[in-house]
Amino acid sequence: MLNIRKNLSEYLAYHDSNNHEFTEEFRSFLTEFLYESNNEGIGGLKYINKEDSSSLSLTEFSKFSRSRVSVRNFSNEPVANNILYSVVEVAKSAPSVCNRQGWKVHQYSNKKDINEILIYRNGNLGFTGTIDKLLIVTGDAKAFTSCENNQIFIDGGLFSMNLLLAIQAAGLGACALNTCYPLSLENKVKKVALISKVERLIMMIAVGCLKDSYGVAYSARNPTKDILIKH
Repeated sequence: MLNIRKNLSEYLAYHDSNNHEFTEEFRSFLTEFLYESNNEGIGGLKYINKEDSSSLSLTEFSKFSRSRVSVRNFSNEPVANNILYSVVEVAKSAPSVCNRQGWKVHQYSNKKDINEILIYRNGNLGFTGTIDKLLIVTGDAKAFTSCENNQIFIDGGLFSMNLLLAIQAAGLGACALNTCYPLSLENKVKKVALISKVERLIMMIAVGCLKDSYGVAYSARNPTKDILIKH
């Protein structure tokens, strides 16, 4: 609601600066709504210079993006909690429908808790013991309407990719673990992980510190010409 007020305030100021006349009734309605609370520091409209829109060239981003791999063998060094806090701080810049930001990140550090959560998965059995932190990205179903069944996963996926890139930038290793459970099994995982019933599981992310040298699985990417379809 506060963001709506801020945007409407910018809308009113823009039209005033361009000498656009509102009806007295409409202006009165807007003014009354806008000043019910203080809008300072909550968002709205900002202007960006073209030359400041990116600090990376496409070549630089390509090198960084391609350096992200799925790591399944971590060192024994613990991951500092303040680093993960900073990583989430960066990741929350991801886009979301109507800027609702309907995502959450659950962090687990206790080995027993991690093992109990991951017992419902099969693809991590070979490296579960090396995972220092487990993150579970969820979407809050209350942030979406009944007509947006898939949006929770789209928004959650966008946030998760941002999170993976932020983890990479922090110098940590990570492996994305899918949560493609039937609903009955998802509910069991949420119960063990102490996750609210109104949240949907998007993905899990195993996090750890990197060894000086480590092996990763890789595969060829599909040709761009098969992906980009020009109309």
